This record gives sequence, structure tokens and C-alpha cells, in this order.
Amino acid sequence: MTVDGSLAKRLLEALPDVPRWLETRAPLLSGDCEVLGFVEAPLAFVVVDRPLRLASIVGEPEAEVIREVVEQVGEGGDVLAQEDNREYVERALPSWSAETAHLHLLADESALRKAVPESEVPIHPGRVVLFRPEVRVVTHASLARAEGLSAELREDLERALLRWVVVAAHTEFGQLASFCYAAWPTETLWDVAIETMEPYRRQGHGARAVKFLVDHMWEQRKRPVWGALESNAASLALAKRLGFRPVDTLFVMHPPGYARG
Repeated sequence: MTVDGSLAKRLLEALPDVPRWLETRAPLLSGDCEVLGFVEAPLAFVVVDRPLRLASIVGEPEAEVIREVVEQVGEGGDVLAQEDNREYVERALPSWSAETAHLHLLADESALRKAVPESEVPIHPGRVVLFRPEVRVVTHASLARAEGLSAELREDLERALLRWVVVAAHTEFGQLASFCYAAWPTETLWDVAIETMEPYRRQGHGARAVKFLVDHMWEQRKRPVWGALESNAASLALAKRLGFRPVDTLFVMHPPGYARG
């Protein structure tokens, strides 16, 4: 079921295109979502993207609606709240807890470029050559041929491609090392989604994929937004190293028994 176009337009006009509303506005822009519990004044509703298992709560919709939404997105789905409604959502979900997600914008492009230098390859003792690792745009055909991907990652990439999202893959000597794609594009922003294959982690492959997509999306005048949970120290550190700076926060609701991994 998709949201009514006129309602989506009204809600988009009410929410500015800034990082905190990125994951609320992107589903509304696509039209492939539902709006539940809508109240005109004061504005309140929930945007639900079932395929991506996302629910973003705006204002204070009825508690029963929030609990219904939680059932729809299921275990492992993302339920988002804002600073002004966090306590209300916590009361609606008394056994749940809220964790801060820090939202970043790219403030220093020179830092990103320094973090992604050309690589050196030894050709014999005492001598090296420079090469640029290959970054390519993933297609449905190339994804079908890719080996070594987990079922979850393959599903995420296929879903991104079906939504006409650009997926970049960094390869090393022909082997897939890291992926980056725009998980939630809006008119001027996009959410950085990055996944690096286990054997290639902490080697700079993810940074190269990010840089490629930052350059590509800038041609469309879209700025990258890097979101990271407060418990994800590695993601926060990488954002800082690449020149991203915190600009805002939102809250991700965790169900009982949630284990931070």
C-alpha cells in the first residue's frame, strides 16, 4: 500500500530537507510507504516502509498506533524518534530503550581526499608503483555474478538497485572488497550505507567506495549524511577521519533484550 500523493506532498512541505528528517522524507518522496495515525494539528504521524522495515515517528501519534507499527516492522526493524517526542515514544513502548544516533555532514572534503590516497604496489625490492584501486557501479547483472556475499547483504543491494539507487563497489585485484550506496536519497541529501567484506575490513576499502559515491552524488548536488549509533565507535571514528562532523541527533528505539553488536 502506498501513501496518497497529496498527503505525501503536504507532509514533505512540513518537514525541511535536513539530516534529522532524511529517513522520514525519503520514503515519502518514493511514495512506497504508508502513513499511519495522521493528525493535522499538532502534526503527528508515522511513516512506515515495510520492505526496509523502517518506522519514523513524527510528533505524538496515538500510542496504539506506535505499538501497531512496531508489530509491522518486526524484530530487527528500525523505529526512529526525535528529541521532542522521545519521552512520549518511550511511554508508548515502556519496555523499549532509546539510543542516540549521531548525524554527520561532510564538512571537510580535503580530509576525505587525504584519507583515500593512491595505493602503492611493490614490483621488486626497493621500487613501487602507484595504482588506483578500481571502483565500479554495480548493476543487476554484476550483482548476480558476485560471489561471497551474505544473503542479507545481497538482499540489501538488490533492494537498492530496484529503487534506482547507485551502488558503488570497490575491488582489489578483481575481488569485491566494499560497497557503498545511497540508502535514503532526498532532494539534497543522501544517507551513506557502507558494507565491507570481512577479509578487507580496516584496510581503507570502505573509504574508497565512500569517496567514489560522494563525488558521484555531488554531481547531482546531493550532500552525504553519515548516521552512526552512539555505541558504534568504529563508525563514529571513521566518519571523523573522513571529514564528517556531527550536526544533529535522532533516537533509535531498541526492543527488550537488544544486544549491541
